[in-house]
Amino acid sequence: GTRLSVLCPLPRLGMIVVDEEHDPSYRQQEGLRYSARDLAVWLGQDRAIPVLLASATPSLESWVQAQRHKYARVTLSSLASGARRPEVTLIDLVKYRPDETGLSAQAFDEIRSALHRREQVLLFVNRRGWAPVLVCDACGWRAQCKACEVPSVLHRQRGRWRSICHHCGRTTAPPTACPDCGHQDLGTLGQGTQRLEASLQAHFPEAVIARMDRDEVRTPKALEDLITRIESREVSLLVGTQMAAKGHDFAGLRLVVVVDADAQLSNPDFRGPEWLYAGIAQVAGRAGRHPGQSGEPPPRVLIQTRYPQHPVFAALTDPDPLHGFERFWSGLAEERQAASLPPFGSMALVSASHPDEAALTDALDELSDLLGAQPGEEGLRVSAPVPRYPVRLSGRARWQLVIEAPSRRVLQAALDRAENWVAANRSRLQAQIEVDPLGLG
Repeated sequence: GTRLSVLCPLPRLGMIVVDEEHDPSYRQQEGLRYSARDLAVWLGQDRAIPVLLASATPSLESWVQAQRHKYARVTLSSLASGARRPEVTLIDLVKYRPDETGLSAQAFDEIRSALHRREQVLLFVNRRGWAPVLVCDACGWRAQCKACEVPSVLHRQRGRWRSICHHCGRTTAPPTACPDCGHQDLGTLGQGTQRLEASLQAHFPEAVIARMDRDEVRTPKALEDLITRIESREVSLLVGTQMAAKGHDFAGLRLVVVVDADAQLSNPDFRGPEWLYAGIAQVAGRAGRHPGQSGEPPPRVLIQTRYPQHPVFAALTDPDPLHGFERFWSGLAEERQAASLPPFGSMALVSASHPDEAALTDALDELSDLLGAQPGEEGLRVSAPVPRYPVRLSGRARWQLVIEAPSRRVLQAALDRAENWVAANRSRLQAQIEVDPLGLG
């Protein structure tokens, strides 16, 4: 079942398996907020039954629990199929600049060789649409959603151009000229799955190319049909977002190209490096899941980046994947502990929205004052209210404040006051409290 299944009343429950336990989708972010993974652990303790948390890239929280010997650890050192692990290679995009497709010459050579061997190739780019941003090269204007104040993404739908906000879904026709200066030669920044698909079709006209993203795969039947085509080797080039990155087992897939690995590096959240490593490791795991033919080259993973010296890429290219993972996770744990961040400290996020930004900030200033440390709450820290990204969503301003504490006991005392404040102000603004928040953007 999905995360909701952890709430299913099973009177003879004997074991719980949480597959891909690191996945953020186990967190319910609306209505009744809960973590299905954490609830599964609690349920296992309550029922005195085993709980198996399974992942190739376990969350840092679970890894630390294993280091503390609160969780028993079982390591799988080889692939179940007996296949070789893929070779991971970095391509420095500063040294080897990509063309307009976003691909380097080395990537094209590897794709061409794989197609010649009748192997399948996955090109991973976690941006759907044609291009993330429509810009004016003359004055710097950017297409932006009026309701959310974030860039609108350029899409091509049934032969027509559309500018779509990926936050609120607002769809408009893109302008034919710059609204600010009248310049008619508008350009785009970045690659989306649609643009990459079209570029590959131009470079490899004989190849059968498919796209796996939410625009192309809208129903379970569409996903089933696409997977059938891939498994039957009808598709040779697959362009995909996170939808293609995990859970699939395609025997013919021998090459994975991570087109732009740097997008997550700019994530301000303290979990950004952890998510980047996990995301690339998961998509890399799609290559060579079955043993190849005798004399066949090993499966390959190409990671295109402008920052090949970053520790996350050093870990991903370590000849011993387990050693690279342990070294990187140990470094992340040291950084989190030095900053008293989870799992070495407790944290909660109060986020609120209101059409009037001034009224919203005044209300959160009031809450910040209310949450000041009381006797017995040593170590409690409450941040000043700051804007969330995007600052406006569907016409509402969005701000937040972060509560940090050295222990759950101290955090809970502050949350009691926060919950009372949220209940008392429910009529004048929308506010919610999230413990162990997944995103601080």
